[in-house]
Amino acid sequence: MGKELIFILLPPQVGNMSSILRSIPRFVNRVIITIFLLYSGISCTTKTDNIHGNADNNKQPDTTFQIPGIYMGMLPCTDCSGIEYTLTMNPDSTFILKSTYLGKPADHNTFIEAGQWSVTGSRNLLLELPQENLYLKQMGKNLLWLDNQGNIIKSKQNYQLSRIGNFE
Repeated sequence: MGKELIFILLPPQVGNMSSILRSIPRFVNRVIITIFLLYSGISCTTKTDNIHGNADNNKQPDTTFQIPGIYMGMLPCTDCSGIEYTLTMNPDSTFILKSTYLGKPADHNTFIEAGQWSVTGSRNLLLELPQENLYLKQMGKNLLWLDNQGNIIKSKQNYQLSRIGNFE
């Protein structure tokens, strides 16, 4: 059984037992190097997936996409002229969201909320607020506002916040 196993594992050009025994150290070295290279490749792939937010259970902030920054945009409103948003996403995974409802009385048209943000996968961002969660998707340097389930809103209206500032 042992001889058959050695013949299966070694290249076919190795013919007699003495040449087999001489080639074992080289063969073992090749196997060890191959295993090391395969393991290194698997490790790199796993780390890359986590960096890009593909692990949904990993809620650590992902700064490889330069998410921290200041974003602004005018989004549609059903009972006003529009909602002007200013979103400040801090490097420490906190955020401040200022919402101004245009066309509403000045004493009740601006709201400021704060919370934590995290990457949930596929470049989606979760903004955690006390009363609800908001979902955004990174699109280049901008953020796209998503619906309550984290899906893209199908509309011809603007649902994008543009990056207007960075943290340096």
